[in-house]
Amino acid sequence: MQTMEQGAQIIVCHWLKARREERIAILSDPSSRAQAEALLDAAQRAGAEVTLRLIEQGEEQPGAVLQAPALQRAIAAAETIVGATCTSLLTTRAIAEAVGAGKRYLSLPLAAGQLPMLSYPFLCMPPETAARMAKPLLETYRDCRGIRVTTPAGTDLTLSVEGRKALAFTGDFSYSRCDSACFEVTIPPVETSAEGVLVVDGSLGYLGAPGKPLRIRFHRGRIAEIEAGEDGERLRTYLAAFRDEGMQVAGEFGIGLNTLARCTGACYIEDESAFGTFHVGMGRNLTFGGIHDAAGHFDLVGLDPTIYFDGKPITLPYVRGARTEDNHEDSVYRF
Repeated sequence: MQTMEQGAQIIVCHWLKARREERIAILSDPSSRAQAEALLDAAQRAGAEVTLRLIEQGEEQPGAVLQAPALQRAIAAAETIVGATCTSLLTTRAIAEAVGAGKRYLSLPLAAGQLPMLSYPFLCMPPETAARMAKPLLETYRDCRGIRVTTPAGTDLTLSVEGRKALAFTGDFSYSRCDSACFEVTIPPVETSAEGVLVVDGSLGYLGAPGKPLRIRFHRGRIAEIEAGEDGERLRTYLAAFRDEGMQVAGEFGIGLNTLARCTGACYIEDESAFGTFHVGMGRNLTFGGIHDAAGHFDLVGLDPTIYFDGKPITLPYVRGARTEDNHEDSVYRF
């Protein structure tokens, strides 16, 4: 496990590849300040011109927070923006507009357990490896109209992706000016299309791991039923706190690529990026290329999927050098 400062160095030097005098804005919050300052220090040592802006505590809607004049000025002046907040800013309209204006955006949600997220070993998977893994999936997605996913736990869910384009997040902007610490291939399904059952046996997003697999039924793109029980009640309470029925909409389908990540419920971004998992993102999906806006976004993670594109099962990508035990020169950053 690397130190927090070494994790910041990975992000700045190997993911962002920060340049001298590059204008970088780091958006963070008080709970994430120590990690944001480690990123600030690493970027300054790389010669970048860095601004750190903190989002005040007590703000519940990150989309609204980003409309504050000081944050708008920081976003407008930057070439690269890093969202180093506890919860993700990736899907907000402000970030979608910034990316549309030609800025780079790296989503770096720092929600984790007792350890700083920047110290987690999954950050040591090189983006170049993830980019190679993503390529065949993106090619397969190109003409795909519909997805079906099944799992041993009982998931059987279908989604339409007709007219939608897949994206790859690999940390280093290989495929887009918008990227994420979650190494994945993702697509925004048609927002009225999700049908069937999702059994969450990996992670309930920011709520952590379920005590036992949780069954959720979808109809016409929305949650129609959540299984009774302790985890079901936690999820219903969490959704109700947004006061927005748009959070019931399935707005994303993602496939994890990070073979150093483990889905344990301890770290939100590690859970959804783990190789051998898939996730259904709930709520807004504007930055992914969807049309749905909502009060927030979070992911429900399932394990061991069989995924079908237009009725044909796909093989999840794997490349030599993706796991530490391969002892391959590009398999992991070492200190």
